[in-house]
Amino acid sequence: MYMRRKSKINLIILFSALLLAIVLFFLVNLFTLKYRGEGHSISGNGNLGLLFIFPAVTVYLFMLIFVYKVGGSYYRHLKNIVKLPAILSFLLIFFIYGEYYLVQSLLHHLGGGPNSPESVIYRFGWLNQYTNTLYFNFFTFAIGVLLTLLICSCVEIFRRRKICHAQQL
Repeated sequence: MYMRRKSKINLIILFSALLLAIVLFFLVNLFTLKYRGEGHSISGNGNLGLLFIFPAVTVYLFMLIFVYKVGGSYYRHLKNIVKLPAILSFLLIFFIYGEYYLVQSLLHHLGGGPNSPESVIYRFGWLNQYTNTLYFNFFTFAIGVLLTLLICSCVEIFRRRKICHAQQL
């Protein structure tokens, strides 16, 4: 009874943190400026996305802790999880490629990185009003969740092997 209640509480916390993290990632995206091309001036308003970046990081890390907790308790009830790390690794590679493509696309659109004199973000640094979405987007969100689930599944596999090995002795 106690474990069911604890699991329900963990799920409620996880879904609440998930929803809040999604909203904060969306707000970072909303307040990240989109460069409209040559002939348009750049913003002098500063990086308004910073208002949401620090809470987003905090909530996201908190959410990942609960992804690990809930994932671990869920994986303990699965009979066969040997294939799970391979599936999660494949998905992780897919999302890493998506993030790479997003970064390359945005840098091409901006004319290069902050060290390139032809770039719109020349001398701004990597975190600025045009590049917040490099760090806070669907791909980075999914990469963190997948990486957490991959670690969780590997820990469960090693735990099962350790228990199996201890029973053989």
